[in-house]
Amino acid sequence: MIADKTSKKIGTSYPGVQYRIVKRLSDPRRTEKIFYIQYYYEGIRIQEVAGRQYVDHMTAAKANRIRAAILDKKRLPKKMQQARDREASLKTLRSLVEKYEESIDKNGVRNKDKVSWSSCKGHLKNYLYPFFGDQDMTHLVDADTGKLREFLQKEHSDKSPQTHRHIMQTLQKILRYSGIRLIFDMPIVQNETTEDLTPEQWSCYRELLEKEYKEGNDIAGMLLVIAGTGARQIEIRKLIWHDINFIRDTITFRNTKAGNDHTVPMNKPVRQILKTQWKKKKKSVFVFPGKHGRMKTSISRPARKLANKAGIPKDFRPCHGLRHFYGCELSAQGVSLHTIAAMLNHRDTRMTQRYSKVRDKQKQEASNIIAKIMGERG
Repeated sequence: MIADKTSKKIGTSYPGVQYRIVKRLSDPRRTEKIFYIQYYYEGIRIQEVAGRQYVDHMTAAKANRIRAAILDKKRLPKKMQQARDREASLKTLRSLVEKYEESIDKNGVRNKDKVSWSSCKGHLKNYLYPFFGDQDMTHLVDADTGKLREFLQKEHSDKSPQTHRHIMQTLQKILRYSGIRLIFDMPIVQNETTEDLTPEQWSCYRELLEKEYKEGNDIAGMLLVIAGTGARQIEIRKLIWHDINFIRDTITFRNTKAGNDHTVPMNKPVRQILKTQWKKKKKSVFVFPGKHGRMKTSISRPARKLANKAGIPKDFRPCHGLRHFYGCELSAQGVSLHTIAAMLNHRDTRMTQRYSKVRDKQKQEASNIIAKIMGERG
């Protein structure tokens, strides 16, 4: 008589190990044993299959060793292990982010990707994790990016289209690193602005910065150098003495946003500031060192306080706005766009077109020319 699954369990010489006689999978005319183990795990009574006699080469002794390993916390119960394996094979957004973070160095910069990772963590925590949850990202389709965009527009309408775009770019960056390519329908952003200052505003701002710098405020000196070179804030913060050449009057900015080393002439006001920094040189390679001689962190907040003190409009960015002012001032003085692009290290001269705006003074001069002509004809 051949036993089936209704046959009773039979005990073995090992406590908590039993078996049942069933039909073989390969030959139903023969029988084999299925071994079971019983134990308590974290106060819960568990019974599970240890394996089949011939398919898994299972024996009572082997089943007992599996049971002992679980009791000694060296092995997980079968269902818990299966759940962990499924979770490991599932490519959720969190698992992709963990792999991405492994490629980030201590400065928060990933190889070949000079974008600060810290700026993306808020996007993940506040928007992307709640939206995707534990969804398998390998099953995403192009339409899912559109659903994300609709979610942001509906649930986070208080955020600007630029913020929505940044959130989607964070997701795009992680997916591309993981080998998942999707078409992203990014929000359209109409925010290209060119910041400029009137002669009166710049005069007031310059006087304040010069005064603050004489009183020992290095932030004011950094802002004056930005205004005199058109450099970005990060380029001034990274500037080291090795890249200052007082003989040739040049400054070299290393590893710029354009991906190159950029050398600019050193004009007289900038030279005076750098000479002053050299005289009070601290034990640091940086021209404007931060705490303990290290590279200074972002100066946007203290720069904003100085701008507010000088009465500069709120929409004028105290650091990058000076770079725009630099480009606009060169354009107003008749410098060619090609030269301005070279000074600002623009890879595409189309980026420099924004600085070709006509100032109110130039408009008035043009109007006076027409008025003169009309008067002569009259």
